[in-house]
Amino acid sequence: MDVIGCHYGDVDDLSFELHFAEDISRSGHVDRLAQTLRAGAPALADDLRVLAHESDRAPVRGDWQEPGALLTAVLDKGGHRGDTFRELEAANPPPRYARRFGEALLGTGNRATVLRVRFDEYVPARPTSGCSATPSADV
Repeated sequence: MDVIGCHYGDVDDLSFELHFAEDISRSGHVDRLAQTLRAGAPALADDLRVLAHESDRAPVRGDWQEPGALLTAVLDKGGHRGDTFRELEAANPPPRYARRFGEALLGTGNRATVLRVRFDEYVPARPTSGCSATPSADV
């Protein structure tokens, strides 16, 4: 499940989230986000950088018009794991299945606009048709 959220400047009540029930690396959502920013907010798109976290001192800037460029930066920055994670990983048996997950920030130089992209290649469990969120009377 992937989430793209936004917080704009000092306006606390202007925020939104888009949830996609698919892996962003195969969906094209990030490329469409780059195209939308370029068309609707070219100044923001020109100043856009990708960060691993708020205090990241090495943000990635790029030509976000290039297909896949923004996605590559998001997956790289968002998938970065620190020393503690690597130590825990080394001290425990590997998981049965690999899993790509993480979070990256897309921000402007002055940090007035921040888009938060969370990604997880696992899609959460969803009820199948015929299941109901309301318990039946005989439960």
